Amino acid sequence: MASQTGTPTATAATYPTTATLLQAVTAVRVKNNNTVSAGTATVGTPNATTGTVSGSLNFKTTGTTTPTYTVTTQPTYGTVTVNSNGTFTYTPTQFARDLSAVSANQNTATFTALASSGSATASETVTVPVLATTINGDSTAALQDVFSNLAPGSTLTMAAKTFYHSGIVQITVAGLTINGNGSTLQATNDATSSVQILADNVSVSNMTFGANLTGPRYYGMAQHKLVIEGNHDSVRNVTINGSAGAGVFVYGAGWFNLSGITVNNSRADGIHMTNGSHDGVVSDSVTNNTGDDGFAVVSYIPDGKICYNITVNNPVVNGTTGGRGISVVGGQNITYNNIKVSNTDVAGVYIAAEPSYNTMGVNGVTINGGTVTGANRNPNVVHGAILVYAGNPGQTVTNVTIENLSVSATATTAQRQLGLILENGATASNINFTNISLDKSSLITLYTNAPRSSYTVSGILIGGVPTQV
Repeated sequence: MASQTGTPTATAATYPTTATLLQAVTAVRVKNNNTVSAGTATVGTPNATTGTVSGSLNFKTTGTTTPTYTVTTQPTYGTVTVNSNGTFTYTPTQFARDLSAVSANQNTATFTALASSGSATASETVTVPVLATTINGDSTAALQDVFSNLAPGSTLTMAAKTFYHSGIVQITVAGLTINGNGSTLQATNDATSSVQILADNVSVSNMTFGANLTGPRYYGMAQHKLVIEGNHDSVRNVTINGSAGAGVFVYGAGWFNLSGITVNNSRADGIHMTNGSHDGVVSDSVTNNTGDDGFAVVSYIPDGKICYNITVNNPVVNGTTGGRGISVVGGQNITYNNIKVSNTDVAGVYIAAEPSYNTMGVNGVTINGGTVTGANRNPNVVHGAILVYAGNPGQTVTNVTIENLSVSATATTAQRQLGLILENGATASNINFTNISLDKSSLITLYTNAPRSSYTVSGILIGGVPTQV
């Protein structure tokens, strides 16, 4: 300050002490009290029309920051939206609803939501019901949706019920495993009654495929009850109850495996393999009252593909209203083991190249072990119990061995037990009938018009007595 006299005077500066500094500078910690944790979601019931499901996530939060919500994992089939207040809506796809209707255990959907409040986060997994498509009678659309849109390699366990289908149903996704779980796919329209496995590596088991038990015979792919066209397909423990055409129709398939198949009342063959089908095994299967052959391997010249490398183990044929018990009508390296054939319309065993159906020749067929009982009951057709027939011009039947069979009760009108017939310039060679036991009858043991050099006969028993033929 200036002196009264106007002369400036010096004044000493003063500073706060250290203690005063510490008291004046005080640290203030601002606490973040926002927390979030998972709660128990509230889930409503599906809308009866749309199938949508609404609910609330119910996260537990504290603090002043309003939480935000994100769906981090959507349902496999459908979408979830979450509102700012934590409520949600699940909208299923039509496929999700069809899958819920067809499957035994895929009637829920799951999604994961994340809640964030400041730096705090928590997640919550919510399961919602999927309203099944209402099926009033016909299931064709729902079945086809499921069989066409499942993820490759997935597994479907069917609901244990009967599904009626008026149209063809096709399995088009590779690698599916379908456990029928006792279900039935029942066709209602003969003209479009087929179920078709078109993809590779498909496994079908534990189910029944049905069609009308009576009606005219059909011949098209759309009418064979179960068609197999893929490679490495497997069918196990399946029953065919009725078919407008063949019961099982294997068409150009490779490396297939059929086991425990029962075919009842097909209007054509029970199990038919054709169009170059190859490297397949059929085991422990039964045909009952088929309209044509029980088991057949057939190769047609117009198809341009011969069937090969097929083995049929333990086939049982219980009656045919037309056709043979087991047959190879064009094929290479075909084997039937331990056959049980009874009450066939014509031959119990038939190996041939046919002119009437323009089939290929035969090279390498073995029929090994089993029984043929009550063959050739049709008095208007003379086949005998076992017939090898080369009748298609330019085709050869060769390298055929029929052995270790017991033959009994062949119809007297069959005229013979064994036959080897050549017609129309077709040829046969290396045909072998070995170790065949025949019951006593008035029938000719072997009728043939083939050169003696083309066949052998050995180990024939008639009524238990060795017999030279």
